[in-house]
Amino acid sequence: MVAFAVEPSAPTMLALLSETMYWGIAVFFSVLFAWQLLSTIFGGIGGTEHMEASGAGADAGGADAGAAGHDVAGHDVGGHDAHDAVQAVESVATFKLLSVRSATSFGLLFGWAGV
Repeated sequence: MVAFAVEPSAPTMLALLSETMYWGIAVFFSVLFAWQLLSTIFGGIGGTEHMEASGAGADAGGADAGAAGHDVAGHDVGGHDAHDAVQAVESVATFKLLSVRSATSFGLLFGWAGV
């Protein structure tokens, strides 16, 4: 019986291109993921200016308080809170099927699985 030695073939251009593509996707989305993670962890440090400007620290019994002890500036003519509509819109905006984080996670896993 004659045995033929099969030499390993050189990688084709398509294989090199696809491997380079997977590495590029993996590195790009890894950096993006790390940036999002660090922004989430360290983003809230020293951010009290927004809370003070929104009136979260306002005194309910101040000069602009109504008869029931509520802040009159936060109500419209009908007596409903003006921020209820804003909160409803924000809650709809936060519940999205495809968010930036989910797209980043998909790209991260896609790239590293391809490598």
